[in-house]
Amino acid sequence: FDSFEGLPPSSSEIDNSHPNWLPGNYANTQESVRRNLAGLGVDLDDVTFVPGFYSESVAPDRRGGLPDRASLVYIDCDMYESTVDALDYVGEIARHGMLVGFDDWFCWSSTRQAGEQVALAEFQAARPDLHWHPFHPIGWHGTSFYVTTD
Repeated sequence: FDSFEGLPPSSSEIDNSHPNWLPGNYANTQESVRRNLAGLGVDLDDVTFVPGFYSESVAPDRRGGLPDRASLVYIDCDMYESTVDALDYVGEIARHGMLVGFDDWFCWSSTRQAGEQVALAEFQAARPDLHWHPFHPIGWHGTSFYVTTD
């Protein structure tokens, strides 16, 4: 799941207050991503690209052709609004024991919560049936959780 157009515009103060989260930043091409994956030894026959901003690509009316369960989800949204959209979809496919990684968990501010952190806190409040347990750090910038349903 990637827009390949960089970051989307945002109406959230959380996102707009970050100096690097500007529309179009971090744009990349599908071909460049394919080359990177192939260079890592990934079999591209096992990869499906879903282009578009999360607000479009994982919108409820577009989920019919998307996976309905996952063992591992890696959220690299940077922004609060995009993470809200991604977590809405994750909530539909969440299963006991699923691992969820957040690439940009610590990439925001030294004085307030990051976009991914705020989005997960709100999601947890709305979905108390899913329990998020800290699992493993992802470099200096991210972290992961395992999800339980009991």
